[in-house]
Amino acid sequence: MAGLDEVVSVFLDEKRQLLTTRSWNFIGFPQQPEIEYSNSDVIIGVIDSGIWPESESFNDKGFTPPPSKWKGTCQASDFTCNNTLDRKFVTEIKLGDNRTFEGSSLNTFDLKGELYPIIYGGDAPNIEAGFNQDLSRNCLIGSLDNKLVKGKIVLCEGSEGAAEALRAGAVGVLTQGHKFMDATYSFPLPGCYLQSNDAANIHKYIHSTRTPTATIYKTTEFKDNLAPMVASFSSRGPNNATLEILKI
Repeated sequence: MAGLDEVVSVFLDEKRQLLTTRSWNFIGFPQQPEIEYSNSDVIIGVIDSGIWPESESFNDKGFTPPPSKWKGTCQASDFTCNNTLDRKFVTEIKLGDNRTFEGSSLNTFDLKGELYPIIYGGDAPNIEAGFNQDLSRNCLIGSLDNKLVKGKIVLCEGSEGAAEALRAGAVGVLTQGHKFMDATYSFPLPGCYLQSNDAANIHKYIHSTRTPTATIYKTTEFKDNLAPMVASFSSRGPNNATLEILKI
């Protein structure tokens, strides 16, 4: 194989001892460190919904209790303090016909329940700038007509569109897709990410009445009874090629 022109190099696949963050060598600390007071009582927050909190890597044997300034909560298993992600964030959309849909976002904007006109991005192309409905439906940058969108909630296809909705003067934005809703994001204006089937129902509503309206409520936090679980965006293991690698 090494003699083939297409092969750059061949080397032996060696099994190596895994180093963890509990290893001085891994971090690069000296064997006899000079510990200062400022190094104590430091709270390190890790947000990763794809971790396994019961892993021995999180064993906090030998660590001191959390400092008094710690305001969080601890869920105990074989360790004294490792938090798991047990919350989900739900943003509710209400239409002018009183139907409601639940989506996902970190929406801190408060429209106070007021209903605003809602428009589909595909119905508001910026024709003067050379955009058509096929482009404006995705709310691409520059694709929306300010005169048609300003002061309204805009429904976009795809998961992008918040930046263009903000540029065009929209009061809110609804994006959509088929992604798992275990990852939550914020928007630069009142906004929400919806599952495509719910967005399709909102799209039908927009075209079913002459004056469609909607509002976006502030995000509500709930306890997730399914937590902890591996997040959809987290890689699965073990590695099929090298079983010793549990996760990449």
